Amino acid sequence: MTIDTVADFACGCGERPTWHPETRTLYFTDVDSPAVYAFEAETGMARKVYSGADIVGGMTLHHDGRLLLFMSRGAVCLWTPGDNAMETVLDGIEGEEESRFNDVIADPKGRVFGGTMPVGERPGRLYRWDPDGTIRLVLEEAGLPNGMGFSPDLSTFYFTDTQARTIDAFWYDQDSGDLSERRTLVKLKDEAGNPDGLAVDSRGDLWSAHYGGHRLVRYSAQGEELTRIDLPMVENPTCPLIVENGTLYLTSAGGGYRPQAGEAAGALLRLLVEAEPGRTFCSGQPGS
Repeated sequence: MTIDTVADFACGCGERPTWHPETRTLYFTDVDSPAVYAFEAETGMARKVYSGADIVGGMTLHHDGRLLLFMSRGAVCLWTPGDNAMETVLDGIEGEEESRFNDVIADPKGRVFGGTMPVGERPGRLYRWDPDGTIRLVLEEAGLPNGMGFSPDLSTFYFTDTQARTIDAFWYDQDSGDLSERRTLVKLKDEAGNPDGLAVDSRGDLWSAHYGGHRLVRYSAQGEELTRIDLPMVENPTCPLIVENGTLYLTSAGGGYRPQAGEAAGALLRLLVEAEPGRTFCSGQPGS
């Protein structure tokens, strides 16, 4: 399998690739910088498009074409790509003053599920932000929240806890946004690496980046390992994203620790896989 390095900014921790279909641009963050980068699929051009004091832990495509950036302290800003001026739509979340968002995903109704990092002995948390501006605590003890996704029929919500080394599934109520009947699909035991970012393809298979494991793994919806792709060039893959025609983009971490963390550590990678993208949604905040 050919694996190409398409944007090499040697990110400390590249994360949350987000596809903008109108401009055919892939946006991704570097949590350590902090910064946001853009890769134009048509031209192959890659550049930094945002830098600031606040960490951008995740982003979603807003329904009007802008991006929502999920940041330190639980703050959320609405941002026009290429413009450092941002509109704050959420100042922060009480109790998250020392934390930050780590991964987020929009659902079919424009809600956003967002996980925050653990602080000291306190585990991370999973929140749901509704289009009316209401913040709901979904999981109070979420370990280290990471990759999330929805099954193609929208009956299942997938949630990765990197700390517990698990990928769990919940029954998902599309009308209310409620999650129930949690069960564990994947539990890593003795092998190296921890599950990080997640993508769900059109067949319902789960693609999980294994941070520290030099690999990307495809699981069935029942948690059976189907495909393992070795990544000798990056020890710490962080988050996959499948776009059209089986193109998969993968962020990675460790750019400051080459070559120990791999010769392409911290780069954005591209590979072709036998999969098509699953369902993705735009966020509805604010005021929709």
